[in-house]
Amino acid sequence: MHTKKYKKRKLGYIPPEDWSFTNLGDVLESTQYGISTPEDPDGNYEMFKMNNYENGYMSPEELATVSIDKDEFEKYRLNKGDLLFNRTNSHELVGKTGIFNLEG
Repeated sequence: MHTKKYKKRKLGYIPPEDWSFTNLGDVLESTQYGISTPEDPDGNYEMFKMNNYENGYMSPEELATVSIDKDEFEKYRLNKGDLLFNRTNSHELVGKTGIFNLEG
C-alpha cells in the first residue's frame, strides 16, 4: 500500500511531499552537445544511440561504431553516472533520458 503523502506543486500532486526541486543546471558539473558523427561499421569507437536507452539506463547491446580520432573520443567519452538526453529525433523520443551506469 502506498503510504507517501503527495504535495501540490506547479506540476500537480507529486509524491513524496519531502522531495525538493531544483534547476538541473544547479547540479550539473558540465554539459556538452554530444556527437553527430555517422555510423561506420569499420569504426574504431563504439557509440550509444536511441536504441540503447532501456528503462532509464544505457544498455551496451548492439552498439554502433564511429570513426573518430582519440581527441574527439576523449571529448565525448562517457563516465559512470553521466546523464544522457535525446536532443533531436521524433516527437516521441525527444527528451528521452538515460543514465550511463556501466564500467569501462
